[in-house]
Amino acid sequence: MGGAIGRRRLLHGAAVATAAWALRGDVQRAEGSRTEALVSYHRALCYQPQFPEVQLALADVHSQDGKPQRALATIQALAYRAADHIQGAARRGEI
Repeated sequence: MGGAIGRRRLLHGAAVATAAWALRGDVQRAEGSRTEALVSYHRALCYQPQFPEVQLALADVHSQDGKPQRALATIQALAYRAADHIQGAARRGEI
């Protein structure tokens, strides 16, 4: 029982940390601090690598920084992961 509770607390803590770093990145981006926003978004992804909103925010910052190839690569990676997820769900009969 203690192991399950510990895992839930750990997952909850990771979710809170992800949201906090993502919010910090959003605020920094809105303030025009794109370099700091990139750091915050990457920290959010350390806790939850599959976070589409953060990945899209990263792509936006790259685009604003004049790095369209980096922005495109970020979006393509997100699209590939989404396609894999959908295919897996279809194989399992979930959709």
